[in-house]
Order: sequence, then C-alpha cells, then structure tokens
Amino acid sequence: LIVWPGDTDNDFQVGTLDFFNVGIHFGGSGDPRNTITNAWLPQTANFWDSTMTAGSGAGLNMVYADCNGDGVINLDDTLAVQQNFASIHAMKPIQHKPAKKNEYGSIFFTSDSPIYGANQFVTIDIHAGTSDHILEQVYGLGFDLNYSASGIVPGSFHVQMNDLSWVGEVTVDAIRLGADDGNGAAHLGLCRIDHSNVSSYGVIGHITFLTSTVNGSIDLDVSTAFQTDSAGSLLDLESEPY
Repeated sequence: LIVWPGDTDNDFQVGTLDFFNVGIHFGGSGDPRNTITNAWLPQTANFWDSTMTAGSGAGLNMVYADCNGDGVINLDDTLAVQQNFASIHAMKPIQHKPAKKNEYGSIFFTSDSPIYGANQFVTIDIHAGTSDHILEQVYGLGFDLNYSASGIVPGSFHVQMNDLSWVGEVTVDAIRLGADDGNGAAHLGLCRIDHSNVSSYGVIGHITFLTSTVNGSIDLDVSTAFQTDSAGSLLDLESEPY
C-alpha cells in the first residue's frame, strides 16, 4: 500500500480534514513502516487490521492516519499534516463539501481597542461561538485565515490556537494545527483525541504583533470554517471579518 504522509483520507492533498482524522482515530495502532518520516514522498506501508470508521477517511485502512509511519496514531502525526499542508500528489484532487451551514457568525475576532499606537504589542482573540449561539457536539474546529497587515514590525505577526480552550487542552485531550504559509494565509485547527464531543463557546486562539507606525492597518478574514463531531459529520460555520 502506498501512502503520503499527511494525506489521511487519500484524496491526493493535505487539508484540515486530514487533521481531523488524526484526532478521530487517535490511539489506533498497527505495523510501523520501514521508514518513519514526514517527507512528502510516497511511502510503502502494510495494511493494518482496522479501518477508519468516521471522518473523511471512513472506510479506508487506518494506516493512512499514521502519518509518520511509527505504527501509532498520536501527537506526532499532526506534524506531517502541518508540514505538508496544501501539498498535492495528483493533478485533480477531490474536493470535500460540508453538508450544511449555520446562519450566524461562528468564528470572529476581538481586541481591547480598534486603534493602536506605534510600538504597541497587540493581541487579537479568536472566538468560536457565542453565549447566544453555543457550538454543540464539537470534536474539532478548523478554518483558513487570510490576513494582510501594514505598519507592523517584520516577523512579529504570529497566530496560534490556544494551549487551553473550551475545545480541550493541547497534548492532554486535544491536538492543534497551525500551518502559516508566510504569504497571508494560515490554516488553523483544534481537534479532541478522547472520542468525546463538547458543547460551548469562547476564545480558542490569538493573533499577536508589534506595531511600528501609526499609519498601518490589519485585515483578517476567514475563507473556510467548519466543525466536526466524533463521528466525522461536518458543519460549515460562518465568520465575521475584522
């Protein structure tokens, strides 16, 4: 069997759904590959005795979710998804379509002030859900962030999902995705690993940067956002630009 590290659903590309598959099938195990690596090259693997039961990889052999090939689906497998995010190994990858859509802004941004001065350290919080619209039966959240900024110190812009949020605690009962292409696009996600859904709302991540002048600006927009439950059912979420 030929596998590509990070493409857990064998749809010829690496994306957020591949990240979810690691969380949904976390703890699965089987024969390790002869070569343990995240390199974006075709790897030979033995079939495992189990198949994926949920998510975009449902029905496929579970070995696809063992991204690095060490024989266990664990935290290390998220590194392959992050490292190889958006990589393609076919001319025409299959496109997944979320099943349904919420009618409210589920991903949005807040900060202490809409105006920043020069040489100011700024933190912008990333929220999922509100007290009026609690996100229910969540196992994982994923979204693509598009950003543009001027008037900030080069290299100071950082975006990350929080170590601890209502979705879970990273490395304890959750895993985190953070793939930034450095050209104004970041692919972010959180996914639980205990096979239990949660329902809540609140801050799930943050953006930080240092301003350099008073004549700058920042624009944030989410192009794609969705949630999954532990059975792999997808729900498309809306977002509010900043």
